[in-house]
Amino acid sequence: MLRVLVLLLFVANLVFYAWSQDWLGDLIPLRMEAQRDPQRAQRQVHPEAMRLLGPASGASASAVAAASAAEPAASPVEAEAASAASQAASQAASTAAAPVTAAGRRECLEAGPFTAEEKQRAEAALRAVLPAGAWQERDTLRAGLWMVYMGPYTSPDLQQAKERELREIGIVFAPVRTPGPYAGGLSLGRFEQRSNAEAKLASLVQQGVRTARIATVRAPQTLTSLRVPEADAAARTALTGLSGALSGKTFGACGAEGETL
Repeated sequence: MLRVLVLLLFVANLVFYAWSQDWLGDLIPLRMEAQRDPQRAQRQVHPEAMRLLGPASGASASAVAAASAAEPAASPVEAEAASAASQAASQAASTAAAPVTAAGRRECLEAGPFTAEEKQRAEAALRAVLPAGAWQERDTLRAGLWMVYMGPYTSPDLQQAKERELREIGIVFAPVRTPGPYAGGLSLGRFEQRSNAEAKLASLVQQGVRTARIATVRAPQTLTSLRVPEADAAARTALTGLSGALSGKTFGACGAEGETL
């Protein structure tokens, strides 16, 4: 039985091979068609551009591909060189512009404070070197100064006698040695507010001091500073030469804003 099956399988293979080779002719009308896909050929894009490459052509293509791959590696170096060149150009431009910037720099300069008489002299000097409106006036109030005072005494003996009396009742005092109308007298206290001086005098009277009085050392006074808010190089040079007309004061950087009137 096994031999029959093997024989039948061998015969079937022979028949199939003969049919596939189209040896059976008209005996079997059914013919085997070659596998085809005409639509695949229609989908090709520019088939005429395709060509076969030999070994030499393949080597050339590999060399071109290697060169193309090497190009991006050089790009960072070129970018770094371009960046360094750009920085150098920017630095050179900044250096060239520096003298112009320094020459065109403007500063706020101020001198004072001046009394009314000193201000008149200073403004006369400014008018000679600056255009009108180039400076501003800033008024500040200087507080007065009052002193509880005894004297002056016509002789050292009289002053020493009064000093002994004050020590006996425990009054603190200080001799006035500054040249002026109050030299040769005794100060029992100095105050920037007159009301404080009056209160001190009233307290001294209660302690037995009878001849003390309030003396005005310095009356309240309005002082004026002169400010040039935008002094360029030429103005700075001109202001430097005005020190002789500024009552011993000079122009310097503007100070912080203080109490103004």
